[in-house]
Amino acid sequence: MRVDAPEPREFRAVPGQVHAVHVNVTLGNMGFEEFAAAASRAPDQVLRAF
Repeated sequence: MRVDAPEPREFRAVPGQVHAVHVNVTLGNMGFEEFAAAASRAPDQVLRAF
C-alpha cells in the first residue's frame, strides 16, 4: 500500500476473509483499495464478504 493512498487506508476483515484478501492482492486480481472500499460501505466497517 502506498503511504499517499486515499482514505480508507486500513480496514478490518472477519477471519474467513483474510485469506481471500491476501490471495487476491498478491495475485493482482484486486487491489487493496477495492477491499478497503467494500469494507467502508459496510455498516460496521468490517469486510465480511465480497
